Amino acid sequence: MTEKDLRKNRSGSRLLIALLCILAVMAAAVLVRTPSARVQEESKERVDAYTDRKGLPYFKDMDSYYHVRLVRNYLNGGSLGDSVSEDGEPWDSLRFWPDGLSADYTPGIVYLTVWASSLTGAEPEKTEFCLAACSSAFAALIAFLIGCRLGGIPGGLTAGLLAGCGPVYAVRTAFGRFDTDLFVVPMELLLILFLTECFRAGKRWRRIVCAACFALTAMLFGRCWQANYAVLFAGLTLAGALLFVLIPNAGREKAGNLRRQAGRFAMGTEWKALLVCGGLTVLALLVSEGPSLFRGLLSALSLSTSSGVGEGVLPNLFSSVSELNRAYLFPDHPLQFFLGYVKGSATAAVNGVGGGAAFLLSLAGLVLLFLRGYTERGAESVRPDRRACALYCCVLGAWLAAGLYLTRIGVRFVEHLSIPVSLLAGAFVGQSFLRGNWKQKADLSQKRERRAFLRDRFLPVLFLAAAVIPALTGAVGACRDLRPSASDASASAMRWIRDNAEAEDAVVASWWDLGYFYESESGHPTLWDGGSQNAERAILVSKALTTDRLELSRRILLMLSGSGNRAIAFLRERTDTRTAYEALWKALTAEREAAVELLQERCNLSREEAEEAESLIHPANPKETYLIITYTMTRQIGWYEYFSGWDFTGKQSLPSATLYTYTPDGTPIFDTEAGQQYLDQLRGRETMWRLFFNAERSSRFTPVYEAHDGLEHVRVWRVEA
Repeated sequence: MTEKDLRKNRSGSRLLIALLCILAVMAAAVLVRTPSARVQEESKERVDAYTDRKGLPYFKDMDSYYHVRLVRNYLNGGSLGDSVSEDGEPWDSLRFWPDGLSADYTPGIVYLTVWASSLTGAEPEKTEFCLAACSSAFAALIAFLIGCRLGGIPGGLTAGLLAGCGPVYAVRTAFGRFDTDLFVVPMELLLILFLTECFRAGKRWRRIVCAACFALTAMLFGRCWQANYAVLFAGLTLAGALLFVLIPNAGREKAGNLRRQAGRFAMGTEWKALLVCGGLTVLALLVSEGPSLFRGLLSALSLSTSSGVGEGVLPNLFSSVSELNRAYLFPDHPLQFFLGYVKGSATAAVNGVGGGAAFLLSLAGLVLLFLRGYTERGAESVRPDRRACALYCCVLGAWLAAGLYLTRIGVRFVEHLSIPVSLLAGAFVGQSFLRGNWKQKADLSQKRERRAFLRDRFLPVLFLAAAVIPALTGAVGACRDLRPSASDASASAMRWIRDNAEAEDAVVASWWDLGYFYESESGHPTLWDGGSQNAERAILVSKALTTDRLELSRRILLMLSGSGNRAIAFLRERTDTRTAYEALWKALTAEREAAVELLQERCNLSREEAEEAESLIHPANPKETYLIITYTMTRQIGWYEYFSGWDFTGKQSLPSATLYTYTPDGTPIFDTEAGQQYLDQLRGRETMWRLFFNAERSSRFTPVYEAHDGLEHVRVWRVEA
């Protein structure tokens, strides 16, 4: 056999191994999520309660039900909205009643679902249930390709498994989670892939193609997720490339001085690649989103700021949302450092990306890339070349630094941190495998051969196992412990309203967290939902739930279903916020003339202004309104009391709550003695407590339906007009 034939055979073998590894990482990404495809409960009663009429578990999060309704609207009417506003804009009339909200939403998830459903012939519901989990296979594939650039097939295998099977990413793209997170990791990996390939390309046409793909990815990212985040992460990737261009690279021929070097590379290939990528990206985003996109870039981080206290005179409603709270870098106990998943504990960033070993290897990978890209060490290396090491060091280093910072803003950013961690860990593991192939081997003694074997073969395998095993087991454990966000009791209550409400626009009143589910299952408007949380409405609804005056509770709900927030907004425009709310509480239970006089006196209004405010406080034609109270809500009463008792200083401390989810198994735990005393002082006379536990029938609230499925207990009350 000739040398040419040997090279061809080796090349064919490497290709076959690469294809098998690609299939392995893609399959692993989907398989670790399979525990979430079914309800992991021992009791058949609980399994049945978590399973809908089509035999699928209810979705794992509430946002999924909003996207379900968007797909339904699109299939039924060709628009994301269920109606059209006066100016022709698609409108969602079921949200934030009575005003409704624009249905101008990033359409990527809707288009992808419709396309995938038509391609596979599956029902939209089944496509929605599986889509996110299946998309993780593409994230693993892209990470594998980048990892191969960093450290050959071993590097690709490590990067692909870590990126596709990161525990936080696995949870956010599990079976039964139909959310825009399915785009996040694949799109961001594509940004890194196309930019680095643009800089690595030797021919001009390849650089132009890669730059165009980078810009197109950024544009599609904006249409599939939030556009501001597309700008943020595309800009972050470009910032890493700019760092690479600005820092003198050991792989370049050294210039005599900095001035000559700057002039030499001012219009060099790398600057041109950076300018083309940046220019095409700005152009693509301007065409897609318009100039307002860049003015709103900082709003990409705004939801997560100041979560501990209220902002200004109104509370920050996001303080009760766990994913918007700060993530800690390390777990509580040192022995948990190397785990990929810690059950019953808030996720630390290190655990969320696959465990401490993967995190440490990523730091080692960053140092290794720096040494081989910017120092003489490793000059004998044949692959990867020094210039490529410097490029990946800058781009992934920028991503790692940004990821660590962003996790301090919110838990939801941990999945972004998993991207540089997986790629840098892949770089270290892959280059550890390749190290022995770079060095020219002389005759070694048997003892030195054993040492070389341990160093060049055993240790890399150990690194690979230490990196990926905690991630795989952590992803499986996290997906196994996922629970649906709703159950049969809530679904049957919504079916009752859908079948028995007299008015088509009868209003569903409750707390915001199940709002999307109520809208989807009942077809009726709600006062608010997860995407229309509002501080003014939080104070009003929580007051209705926690006051011991049933008449005040009834009047608040009828006001909200008739005029929404307009009354309090009207008063706040004319007086300070504290006075506005205090006057509102009194005016709500007063008769018309007394309310007008009270508003004139307390808020310094004219007669005409007071009459206008009174007409908003006591709407002439109250809407048919149903109040939903669940067992889960009674365990969240601490949050309602917190918002209803807001002191309008912006300095009110948070209650001692650790978790916030939708079902009884995961409700807030006031886990200190002081927290339990706090709850004990609250329970007993509140509207919610009396209606749920005492089922107190009155002329103000009439019980119309009750459901209990062994998990959740739901009571439906008609608010009497």
